[in-house]
Amino acid sequence: MFYSASGGVGYYNPLAKEVPGGLMLDLGISAILSDEIFSLNFSKRISEQIIREEDYLGLDITYGRALELGQKWLLEGHFGLGYIRQKLGFLAFETESVDNVDHAIGLPLRAKFVYRISNSVGFGANPYLNFNGLETFYAINLIFQYNF
Repeated sequence: MFYSASGGVGYYNPLAKEVPGGLMLDLGISAILSDEIFSLNFSKRISEQIIREEDYLGLDITYGRALELGQKWLLEGHFGLGYIRQKLGFLAFETESVDNVDHAIGLPLRAKFVYRISNSVGFGANPYLNFNGLETFYAINLIFQYNF
């Protein structure tokens, strides 16, 4: 049974200080079985600098639970397994670009703090942390969530 669909935009930042952060887009769909939530999330990072171009795609499958905090607030916690595809391009000689494509398995942790304006519609924040072999990073997204 479908539980929710959400979409958001926010800021991500790698834990490695020499690499700048950027914009992150996030889409998710969740199903519920008893009190257990199973989610599929797709993320895309957008980052372009003068000498570095990044193409990042992430796909996470997570397990979580929801906790009602009063009548209007909802807190969801999720953890799981993810796949990352990251392509870094570096400008070598103004016209030539050098690309490096890497893949990794990640361990995502995600929380959703949602303020419900009705039984079906809510807005909130989605802090996100992904541990992986390429580039461990955190993100904070502002989200819109629709509960079925």
